[in-house]
Amino acid sequence: MEFNKFGECAIQAYEKMIMEKCSALKAWITTAEELFGAGSSSSKKSCPKHAFLGVVPIIKKIKMQIMH
Repeated sequence: MEFNKFGECAIQAYEKMIMEKCSALKAWITTAEELFGAGSSSSKKSCPKHAFLGVVPIIKKIKMQIMH
């Protein structure tokens, strides 16, 4: 399945959040800087970041419901 760059960033950030046990914000920032380059306009875009930060709690809630 092919994702755009921000979709790929979201997937990698979520995986980083789980693997490294870091916050969603930290995971997004570090992943965006890795993919797009630190300080680039793409790494600083707020709309994809806020969409990711808004979806993470929903994913966590669904995951918890499935596990129980």
